[in-house]
Amino acid sequence: MGNPISVQRTEGIGVLTIDNPPANALSQPVRAELLTALSELGADPSTRAVVIAARGRNFASGGGLGEIGREGAPSAGDVALAIEGFGKPVIAALHGAVVGGGLELALAAHFRIADRRATFAFPDISIGLCPGAGATQRLPRLIGPQAAADMLLTGKPMDAATAEQAGLIDEIAEGPLPVYTLKQVLRRLGAGLAPRPTMSQGGRMTPAKPHLEALNARREKIAQLPVPT
Repeated sequence: MGNPISVQRTEGIGVLTIDNPPANALSQPVRAELLTALSELGADPSTRAVVIAARGRNFASGGGLGEIGREGAPSAGDVALAIEGFGKPVIAALHGAVVGGGLELALAAHFRIADRRATFAFPDISIGLCPGAGATQRLPRLIGPQAAADMLLTGKPMDAATAEQAGLIDEIAEGPLPVYTLKQVLRRLGAGLAPRPTMSQGGRMTPAKPHLEALNARREKIAQLPVPT
């Protein structure tokens, strides 16, 4: 396998492109290259922002079933923390299926721009797993605890229009995603774009009794499901 991460620089914007066919799985080599690229861009004083994009039909998926229980360093959580803590704005340009670890990576970015046909899901529950790179904390801050529970506990996909309305993404691209994203990043940099770590946002995390009741109902329903073998 060649280098799964390519780096291009345009007007101070570093564009990291994931290219790990067929599903752009965030396997250990991909995660390691992502961290290396982020470190190099962070050390370059000319870097004004970073865009994380992908080639192929879909944005990215998790590390794969082969890594369950033996995920190598850096972990998906390490990459998410590096993205969220990056000193310049990090924008995720999302297309196709954005699922599992790919969606966790997107949640760690400071801003999210998506193609109109993009879909978002955490299918982990279908094999009895819970996202392990911070999604359980970041997702409720963006879309609220009840909507987050629905995504995490049902695995149902969310389309781009619904994701924008819910607050999962910031905007839908009007035109080709790469061109639109760069144009928007340059425009926002001119207006003072700054990092916006998801975990530092209070977002929609305000506790409310209806939310707790819905979460408890979901928990009871999930407890009755058969355990995958």
